[in-house]
Amino acid sequence: HAAHFASRVRDELVSARRRTGTDAIVTTTFDSELFGHWWFEGVDWLSLVLRDLADLTATAAERLAAFPPRARIELREGSGGKGSDHSTWLNAETEWMWRALGRMSDDLAGLLAAEPANGLRLRAAAQAERELLLAQSSDWPFLVTTGQAAQYAAERFRMHETRFARSLAMARGGTSADEAELRTLERVDDVFPDAGTARTG
Repeated sequence: HAAHFASRVRDELVSARRRTGTDAIVTTTFDSELFGHWWFEGVDWLSLVLRDLADLTATAAERLAAFPPRARIELREGSGGKGSDHSTWLNAETEWMWRALGRMSDDLAGLLAAEPANGLRLRAAAQAERELLLAQSSDWPFLVTTGQAAQYAAERFRMHETRFARSLAMARGGTSADEAELRTLERVDDVFPDAGTARTG
């Protein structure tokens, strides 16, 4: 499949060169959450494609440096959701999530402006950041809207909201008595290890 895709890209570039007399560019975009999830072999496929096309591959920045733009276009705002708008994520069924995310973001900004004072509080602030990032997953409103796993998504969102609130409280006034609870929160979803490093290291 990777070899087939790479050969089609090469054929398209040759064809475009014949038609226009100039080098063309092929832009590919992928919904990367699908790699290793819905499309488990996607990571290997992409690796093989990039290796096959290494002689033709360039970043957008490299291409723009070599060929500066001569015109500007304005793209219509949209999304990959139903109707190509934002209603898959923002609608009457998901408004409560967005209100909660707004409050959480404001709370975290206030906390970080106050600069938590010690090791445990800094760790708790980092955990609050992790919980906010997890709550911000676009999967939760998507699943509520589509009804595929609405109850699970709502429960998962509420769980991160609750953990955020507890982490925030510890970051504001935690003591050594909170160490075991904080350690548990840090282990439950062991992601984003660099959260808080700008302040701690």
